[in-house]
Amino acid sequence: MKLEPGDIIIDKAAKRTLTILNVEEMVGLSIGETKVKYDHVSYMSSDQPQGNVLYSFAHEFDNWRGIEIIKVKL
Repeated sequence: MKLEPGDIIIDKAAKRTLTILNVEEMVGLSIGETKVKYDHVSYMSSDQPQGNVLYSFAHEFDNWRGIEIIKVKL
């Protein structure tokens, strides 16, 4: 799943909304010349205190059930 800063994820199962703050590509594994890169996502959740930033990898959201993504339009 490709996420962008400003996207909103509605998690119906947990009854919360997530606001994507930043998406950075980072190296998760490096073996010699081979580098495996992942999108590292920082977000805020409506069920957490304001200002509490959470982190996850973008591919982890692919396994969540009952989510809806509202894409930001620039």
